[in-house]
Amino acid sequence: MARFTLRVTTRRVASNSEMEKEREEVGMKFFVYVLKSLKDGSTYIGYTSDLEKRLADHNKGKTKSIKHKIPLQIVYFEEFSNKTEAIKRELKLKNNSWEKEQLYKKIFPK
Repeated sequence: MARFTLRVTTRRVASNSEMEKEREEVGMKFFVYVLKSLKDGSTYIGYTSDLEKRLADHNKGKTKSIKHKIPLQIVYFEEFSNKTEAIKRELKLKNNSWEKEQLYKKIFPK
């Protein structure tokens, strides 16, 4: 008579903060960026961990809210060592008109 044993292994799923910490340890960078539409001159603010891929995705029309504005180009970006700080900066620029105005004065001098 054959005897079988059932071996169960459990693997703990890392939390978002643990995964972010792991990315930071390997030197992953995050970016807040400003895109400008070459079609109508409007701008878009976002964040990513891969600027080139994100710009390519935008220009392929993968972002519904701005796909009608392509082609787009990156006119400004800031680098962050963690995702949380990048998201905070993105939201600050999107929700604080004074912060956005100051940044745009720097990017688009008259």
